[in-house]
Amino acid sequence: MNLPQDSRRIIISGVMHRFAESFYDLALPLIILSVTGSPVAMAATFIAGYLAEMVASPVAGKVVGRVGRKHLLLTLVSVEILATLSLSGQAYLGLLSTLSIVAHAAIIDFALRIYLIADIEYIPIATPKKLLPRANSWIQAGTSLSQVLGPAAAGGALALMSPPAVLLGSAGVFLVLCVVLSRIKERRGCDEIPSVSNGSLKNNTFRDAWEYLSLTHPTAKLLFIWKGVNDALLAGPMLFLVYLFTEPFSSCFSELKNEHGTSDLAGAVGAAA
Repeated sequence: MNLPQDSRRIIISGVMHRFAESFYDLALPLIILSVTGSPVAMAATFIAGYLAEMVASPVAGKVVGRVGRKHLLLTLVSVEILATLSLSGQAYLGLLSTLSIVAHAAIIDFALRIYLIADIEYIPIATPKKLLPRANSWIQAGTSLSQVLGPAAAGGALALMSPPAVLLGSAGVFLVLCVVLSRIKERRGCDEIPSVSNGSLKNNTFRDAWEYLSLTHPTAKLLFIWKGVNDALLAGPMLFLVYLFTEPFSSCFSELKNEHGTSDLAGAVGAAA
């Protein structure tokens, strides 16, 4: 990469985080269907996750600038590990309910959103200013790679294992991520933080620039609204239809719906496993 060691570790950790997120994103809908068999429950879980991300975004702008990035990232990953382990464990034990799934999804998505913002802001601090374009190119390449390999690996894992087992795999990747993050040397910066030449900003910092663009720029607002509408009205229902009408998920869903009541959580999860 021809970048400082800490910069490489931050970029690699971001790729690993998105990789683990792919396992979670594909396993969670199957767990919801196996427990409830209800598209309404799936919609409620998606909505809870999106609301948690909306709340996390402005909170992250305040939190990230006040605490050490390394410790913040380690704390967020630890929360994600505990939440995925709890979700998987309850699924194995047949203790899951719709409320429990929604709560877990909100916690995980809240942590995921803050992690994304903190991870992006960590690069300018750990990377010399002259190397930031190169670091950005590697970040984009890593993002594209994780978007291709993550769902592919998660789909392959779901073909071989139950959804709760795939969630355990996600927790395992998060655990390895903690090891990578722990090797980063905490510091304030190896070069000046890139400034933003905009007179309307009180302080020329990366954080202020991000807050300005995300909160006041009309195009950014429009994109934010469009993403929310797309996620709420298109992504969730389309994913449910794919699971409902595509083999082997359609046969699995039909068997669960016919053989188990929606309140028979242990039987449903056991059948899915």
